[in-house]
Amino acid sequence: MAQRDWVEWHRDYDDPGSPLRRRLELVQGHLRAELDHAPAGNIRLISLCAGQGGT
Repeated sequence: MAQRDWVEWHRDYDDPGSPLRRRLELVQGHLRAELDHAPAGNIRLISLCAGQGGT
């Protein structure tokens, strides 16, 4: 298995037209909406990142 250049891979987050940027915006939008409707008090978010996911 070839090594992936993760620094290069993450640069797509800076590109407004990239799928990674769009995914980031969607996730942030969902989180923002949920947090806006959450009851007052402490809230804990847990990241469930799974590494390479489907790649």
